[in-house]
This record gives sequence, C-alpha cells and structure tokens, in this order.
Amino acid sequence: MSGLGLSGLALAKLLTYLGLALLLGGSVMRRTRLAVVPLGWLALGAGLILIGALLEVGSTLIDLGFTAPGDVADFLATTRTGRAAVVRVIGAAMVLAAGLQGWWLLGLGAGVLSLWGAASAGHSGELGGVWLLLDMAHAGAAAIWVGGVLALAYRRPSLDTGRRFTVVAFSCISVLVASGVAATLCHVPLTALWPALWGSTWGVALLIKLGLLIAVVPVSVLVRRSLRTGWLAPLLLEGALMIGVLGLSGALATSPPPSTALIQRQVVPVSVKLGQQTLSGQVVLSGPGDFELTLTPALPDVRARLIMLDHAMPDQALALSATGSTLSGQTQLWMSGNWALELSRNAEKARVAFGY
Repeated sequence: MSGLGLSGLALAKLLTYLGLALLLGGSVMRRTRLAVVPLGWLALGAGLILIGALLEVGSTLIDLGFTAPGDVADFLATTRTGRAAVVRVIGAAMVLAAGLQGWWLLGLGAGVLSLWGAASAGHSGELGGVWLLLDMAHAGAAAIWVGGVLALAYRRPSLDTGRRFTVVAFSCISVLVASGVAATLCHVPLTALWPALWGSTWGVALLIKLGLLIAVVPVSVLVRRSLRTGWLAPLLLEGALMIGVLGLSGALATSPPPSTALIQRQVVPVSVKLGQQTLSGQVVLSGPGDFELTLTPALPDVRARLIMLDHAMPDQALALSATGSTLSGQTQLWMSGNWALELSRNAEKARVAFGY
C-alpha cells in the first residue's frame, strides 16, 4: 500500500478512536452521572466514527484502484475490513439512539458492537478468538478513560467527582496494561521482544505510546490535587496526552507487527505437483521482508505470484530465472501476515501457504 494510503488509514483510525472516546466515554459518564455530557457530544463521536469508516474504506479502495460502485459494495460485503466498518457505524448509531431514549441496555450492547467493529479491522481481527476480545477490552478501556477526561475538562468537576473518576481511570489503566502486554506478546516472543521493539516502526510507536501512558500517571495525580483550586491546566494536559495515545494507537493498527523474520531466518519447504512434474525447493524469509525462492527442476513456462490472504490487496508477481537445473526468484514482502505462493504452468496451479 502507498504512503498516502497508509496515512489515510492512520487518520481514519485516529478519528475512529476519538469518536469512540466521545461516544462510549461520554455515554458512561452520563450513565454514572460523573459529568454532564450533552447529546451533541455523543453525536459528534458518532460522526467521527462515520467519517473514520468512510476514510478507511475510501483510502483502501482508491489505493487499489477499485472505485466503481460495484467494487465498493463488494468490498463492504465480502472483506473483513469492509464488514467491520459497516458494523462499527451501525453500532455507533445504536449507541446514539440509546442515549437519546435512555435505553442503557441497548447502549451497552451497541457499544460492544462498535468495539467489535473497531477491533475486527485491526491485527486482532486476523487472529480472532481471545485476541479479538483483548483488543475490544483495550479499545473500550481507552475510550472510557479518554472520554471521561475530556468530559471532565468540558465542565470543571468537583473534588468528589474527581475522586470517583479516579477509580474508573485506574481500572481502565489496569485493563490497558494487561491487554496491551498480552497483545504485544502475541505478535512478538518474549525472548525477541527488545530487538523487535527497536527494529521496527511498530515497535518504536509502541514504545512512544508506553512513554505517554507513563507520563499520564503523574499528571493524573496532579489533576486530582488541582481540583481543589479549580486549575484545569493539568486536566487539559492529561486529555492532550491521551489524544496522543489514540493517535499512536492508530499508527500501531496500520503498521505491520514485527515479523519473526526480523529476528530469525525462516525456511519454508516447497513441494508441489504441476501436471506430471513435481517441483521441490524452499522459501527463505529473512530481514525486513526479504523473500527468496529456489526450485528444482527448472521447468519451462513456470509462473509465480504471491497472494496476501489477510487483506484484499493486488497479487505480487514474482519473476523466476533459471540457472542450470534450478529456478530462483527474489522479492520484498511489503506486509506481515498470512501469504500464499502460487505456482502455475499451463492450466495447472498449486499453492504453498506461509506466515510472515
């Protein structure tokens, strides 16, 4: 994907997370009576979620060159990213409707639906199961914390309200830390964590996000003390730091996690049958996406391409050259995830799946 497409996706994630904070965090603050949050606040959150979904889908389709109405409908109906965007917008609309009518049970279910739509479009959506639930918990805790801080900054809270919100804030911190550690170890083994963090864009963004979260803790303590004097600067600083955390969350969601190939060399055996001939060899993955294929024997008219299984992306052609009895090809993978090497000769095709 081009840099413009990735920038659009990162901005879409930021708008989505900020919208969730305003909508879900505002709804929680209204329900617990910790702050007076107007319905326009919730409507703004739902609007940001809608804009984020439109930007996410639009930037992806434009980058791929699929802009016909049929392409848009097919993307929304058949891809994980498209379906997640639709569910996220529907959930946001339901949360807003529940807020208008005071239906807290509907709002709770719709909030879970919105979080599912947000998490399903990210890396956890590829894994599913408990990882998807962890990402939903992570996004929900961040939304309640950030939304609560912004709601308190909107109208100066009392000292008692600040104390009550402290319990909510530190509960959210606990969920964020636990789910964040689990998600990180899901992508990177503990033994390889340090080199992976410093050796990838994803890792550096995660370290900066961690630094901002650490900086928020003393600021939060200062906020509770400043409520006695009515000084709102620390509260505004806490809100700004948390918005920065949301921005980095958007960058993390659109950056490929550090592949194990960044840490250790991977060898994938290949043995496929094309017609009456069997091709044998290996795929070697190393460095930041380095891909090398060797096959024997060097059959004529063999074609190869790489297919990204996790996202609706164009296939990546792989040029093959013959040296003696060996076919070889080299390229650079541009994203981690689940891939397939497809070999074809005449009408025969065969695939080898691998993870990177």
